[in-house]
Amino acid sequence: SLYASRHTTKATYYRLFLPYFFEDIDKILYLDGDCILLNDISSLYTFDLENNYIAGSRDVNLSSIDFLKKHSPFDLYFSDYNSFYDYFKFYLGFNEYKMQNYINAGVVLMNLDKMRKENWHDKMQEALSRIFLYHDQDIINYYCQDSICYIENIWNMPNILLKESWEGNIQIKNIHSYSTGLGKPWLNINTIGAKLYWQILRDTPYYEDMFLKFLDKNITQIKNKEAVEIVYKK
Repeated sequence: SLYASRHTTKATYYRLFLPYFFEDIDKILYLDGDCILLNDISSLYTFDLENNYIAGSRDVNLSSIDFLKKHSPFDLYFSDYNSFYDYFKFYLGFNEYKMQNYINAGVVLMNLDKMRKENWHDKMQEALSRIFLYHDQDIINYYCQDSICYIENIWNMPNILLKESWEGNIQIKNIHSYSTGLGKPWLNINTIGAKLYWQILRDTPYYEDMFLKFLDKNITQIKNKEAVEIVYKK
């Protein structure tokens, strides 16, 4: 009965039950599979959670009141809401302060010990009986809303911030993610950050296999000279 839509599968909900998958671990650093690590992340693991459930960085888009008011839910189930703002306000019950502190769940430090002690399992069973627009990310923000501490966006820098870094406004530092819906570089080499992804992949044992899969699915894209340089030229 788990709700999945668009590019999201039921597997995304697994992170909600990490306290019970790893019962002998008190704390865990979770990263989405579409993250690139650019530096040592050990200092993030040792970040002081201050007895909160979770630590994460504010979502670039979904913590912006302006963005929430200008854009509408893309899912037919939530078509009654004229904007993301209305969804956050009336469905999640968030005031503007909580909207502005909504975190992206792609990079989170989780206090598994606290979750187990405070009956997290029952809370998640309750959560899965409802439908949330942003799936487990909404669930995390809803059930952790009074127990979140915040980390800088250098630990979870999405495509949109990578574009700004190219323009000289933000320095790429620790973790880059492709989780903002602007396209995955292994599917679309014209997406922001594709060159970074393919440059790093080039130095791994997986490059040839990924390159051949890309060619098989996206042969028309390589007609673009720049695209060929991004994917193939070392």
